[in-house]
Amino acid sequence: MKSKFQVAIQKNQGGLYMAIRGDFDGSSACRLANLLHEKYEGNGEVTIDTQGLKAINPFGCSTFQTMLDRAAVPAKRLTFRGNNAQLIAPEGSKIVPDPDKHRCRCNGRCTNCKCHSN
Repeated sequence: MKSKFQVAIQKNQGGLYMAIRGDFDGSSACRLANLLHEKYEGNGEVTIDTQGLKAINPFGCSTFQTMLDRAAVPAKRLTFRGNNAQLIAPEGSKIVPDPDKHRCRCNGRCTNCKCHSN
């Protein structure tokens, strides 16, 4: 069976950019955490772009957050982007909301946002 999860990795000045696509489940979470531990060199920022995710399993999110070795990859060095960022990001990491979805950058939480009533 073909995997429905893919990770594209780019290194940049000691940091990483990871674009994840497909379905995010327990297996995907393990793969992402293992790749992060393997590829991160201990300095710089890590950006994980979640825009390409389709189905997100809550078990996958909790598995990723549990497997992440925060001594090797501190949460403060992690930035999650895209409309699925808040689901996957561990506590202490940065979340950049999808700018097209929330131009006010509120992530849907302010009273002036058109999606507030949803």
